[in-house]
Amino acid sequence: MRQSLLDVWKYQHRLYVYGKIPAPLYRAFSKREYAEEFCSGRIRFQTLEYYKVIEDSERVDRTEGYSEITAPGESIVVDLEKQELISVPGVENIYAPTFEKSHFIYCLSLPKNGCPDPELYKFGSYFVKLNCPSIFLRDLAIAMQLDEKLNVNPPCLEATKVVYDKFDHYDTKPKRAKLNRMRWSQKPSEYSPEREYRIHFQACTVESISEDDTYYIQLKEPVKYCEILEA
Repeated sequence: MRQSLLDVWKYQHRLYVYGKIPAPLYRAFSKREYAEEFCSGRIRFQTLEYYKVIEDSERVDRTEGYSEITAPGESIVVDLEKQELISVPGVENIYAPTFEKSHFIYCLSLPKNGCPDPELYKFGSYFVKLNCPSIFLRDLAIAMQLDEKLNVNPPCLEATKVVYDKFDHYDTKPKRAKLNRMRWSQKPSEYSPEREYRIHFQACTVESISEDDTYYIQLKEPVKYCEILEA
């Protein structure tokens, strides 16, 4: 079967999008200069660990860096009379960690009724409205291919909506691919008002690419398909 041009393009640029890309997307900033930096094409990714220790009480999440759920499984019971182990239905705790300091994310938010969700105001009063998220993802993937550190062993750029069901019980055990994605895209339910859309890559280098949990990716051109709004 012939691959479509989109499939070929995605393979070449290693971009994987899970689900439909929502538009527009928003990002809140505490200072206008940070919003202007984004629009200039300088995109600041940070490690999952950064959000575990950040002093900003509105952004900190000490559960970042792993996925955890329960699902139907089996338990092992010792039959002392027969001196054997017996498998019985039970509940399995599923824990899927990430590799420390190698997973980088960029966080955006879905609109609410076509506007920035008021929940975002706690993050700052300056908003970037990203009108064409699909083009933004494409430009990021291309920039990563040109990045001096990342192009040695180019990582996949991935994007998906965050799921807010960490610690919940699943009726069936997730497939490995989904569980692998949940490692960086799952948060507890109390964060659900943030309506997060997350972009992620895992650095595939032996040495760390960042000493301060931050890595900038510079796009070839400014982000012309965005605008700055002030609350």
